[in-house]
Amino acid sequence: MNLIPASALVETYVRAVDPETVQDTARRLQAAAEGCAAAIGVELRSEPLRGYAPFRADARLQALLRETVEARGLHFVEEPFSAASSDMGDVSQQKPSIIVGLPGTNGRLHEPEFRVTDEQAAYVESAELLADYLRRLASLPAESLSTASPTK
Repeated sequence: MNLIPASALVETYVRAVDPETVQDTARRLQAAAEGCAAAIGVELRSEPLRGYAPFRADARLQALLRETVEARGLHFVEEPFSAASSDMGDVSQQKPSIIVGLPGTNGRLHEPEFRVTDEQAAYVESAELLADYLRRLASLPAESLSTASPTK
């Protein structure tokens, strides 16, 4: 309150499903920063950096996972949308990709409270499911997965 710093730093990022929304929102944030700087009479320096691309699940890989899960008599949970952001978004733009969530934890990923709640499900059933999925994936013709076919 009684301190006037020589400089201040603000770092932010934008997440969205499509690149156009990211660009539009980033443009609006830049305009807001410029307006604030002008209003209080300070110099603004900004350095826009490219973030992660939106993740796009491959429909074929997702369908194969669903089949594998259901063939094992397990319940398949599919999130139609996730705003999560990681390098998998970049990967999914180039190669067919999915993100697999497995059972046996409290779901508190990236948090200190993360715990394994069911060792059988987390270690044994998850490993068996992934092995079955990979066996099924390996039996597909290579050309059927040669290009990304993203879904939203």
